[in-house]
Amino acid sequence: MSDWTLSDPWNDFCYDAQSLQRIAAKQGVGLTVEELAYTVFAGYLPAGTYEECLPYLPAAYDYLRSATPGADDGLPDLWENLFHIWVPENIEPLRRDGLLDEVVGKLRGIFHERLENWLNTGESRAMAANLEQWCINFLCSRLVAENHASLLQKLLTGGVHARILLLQLHPVSDPPFPHMSQDNKACYFTRQEVCSLVQQYLPESRLPEFLRTLRADAQALFETGKATHKLMEYWDIQLHWAEKRVANGYS
Repeated sequence: MSDWTLSDPWNDFCYDAQSLQRIAAKQGVGLTVEELAYTVFAGYLPAGTYEECLPYLPAAYDYLRSATPGADDGLPDLWENLFHIWVPENIEPLRRDGLLDEVVGKLRGIFHERLENWLNTGESRAMAANLEQWCINFLCSRLVAENHASLLQKLLTGGVHARILLLQLHPVSDPPFPHMSQDNKACYFTRQEVCSLVQQYLPESRLPEFLRTLRADAQALFETGKATHKLMEYWDIQLHWAEKRVANGYS
């Protein structure tokens, strides 16, 4: 276990060793998203070795669970760097130490917790944008050993927020797929597999009616003051793109 030293194994922070010392001195307390997302768990160049990063996991969990979307611009980056990069890159030592199931379970719980709260309260556009990326990472990961049927069904039968998110995961919207390390491709489903899964819940034959109903519901929320102009603008962009591709036969 780490003594809270960040040894910069990739020499990526050699220009600012004092920052690493300040982070280590906090011993996991009061860390900022910049320190967690862009330093300790900085993509493929973390500031510590596997053993050195382990003690920082509880702080990362707390941040992902409680951060306010939009106010914390590093929130989606921390999720991707930790769930999509750091865990797959360290899958063998995590498995060796008996920690893999625990870490994946923690991240799975945080994902579902944020999703449920968002579905129930209609959190901000920023949370919708965050969850779009979180869902893509979550659905493409083979590490998440669970049936995604309940997740996709919740999106399909949810409010406008949820259905827009499902639409963003659908091939008609040409969803962005995260960059994957060649060394860890076995940890992920392919883009085609993920799109095929989503299409099981929203097949092409249902898209025209789905889009008409979704647009009508979005407009109704806007007209009754339950959706802001900015949110309606965001929805309209997603709907317009999908409607155009459906009308053109996905071309």
